[in-house]
Amino acid sequence: MALGIIGRKVGMTRIFDAAGRSTPVTVVEVEPNYVTQVKGLDRDGYCAVQVTVGSRRPGRVSQALKGHYSAANVEPGRGMWEFRVNADVAAAYELGSAIGPDMLEVDDLVSVAAERPMATQKRIGNRVRSDRIKILGEFLKERRWQATWVM
Repeated sequence: MALGIIGRKVGMTRIFDAAGRSTPVTVVEVEPNYVTQVKGLDRDGYCAVQVTVGSRRPGRVSQALKGHYSAANVEPGRGMWEFRVNADVAAAYELGSAIGPDMLEVDDLVSVAAERPMATQKRIGNRVRSDRIKILGEFLKERRWQATWVM
């Protein structure tokens, strides 16, 4: 179980090496991810780190979420994501701390997952056809993506 970062796909491009071969790369925009909650075994029954990214107008945030964000001393973000981690990893993060792409090294292997897999599903009556998602999920489980970070 590892901590992740939330990013948004911007597009595709290519990088040329010294021999002139091109390598296709995906460009991912990563804004700072801020820790909004650290969940522990004693209180929540599992260990996780909850993060938010981006910003949202204060009028679009419920009072409950305003309290949640203010407890972490973080601006309201465009969403919240949770990463299940080990207890020692969760203990390393404090409320309001920023997580970014600097946690990755050059040529690290990373897993990639889509934020909205429902977009690829087809509705057939009341059933949802998820053949493509199942294949994509199995592909992502079997294969690890190599990230090339260009700074």
